[in-house]
Amino acid sequence: TNKGEALRGLGRADEALACFEAALALQPGRADYLYNRANALFDLHRLSEAISDFQEALRQAPQVRQIRINLAAAHVRNNEVREAVAHLEEAGRMDPSDPLVWMNLGAAHDALRESS
Repeated sequence: TNKGEALRGLGRADEALACFEAALALQPGRADYLYNRANALFDLHRLSEAISDFQEALRQAPQVRQIRINLAAAHVRNNEVREAVAHLEEAGRMDPSDPLVWMNLGAAHDALRESS
């Protein structure tokens, strides 16, 4: 998966996705591999698939706050702001000192108000 992460860092999400899929073929269901594939899918705007992978990774590793944060971002981009708010609130409870979580939560609440 290191190659996939490097490719994703270079903006080559399609090639990164292939690396992550190969890793998952060898070790199906690993939370870190699902998380990496979800990030590549997010970059490719394949949001439903990204959300599904983030959710599975979160089921396996609920203590990993970054999964919640990235899942929330995918929900926001997919116009599912209520779902994003729930994940960001939980991420905030996990680490109340992270200003990025609170900034994103505020933006999500603003989006909810605007859609009402």
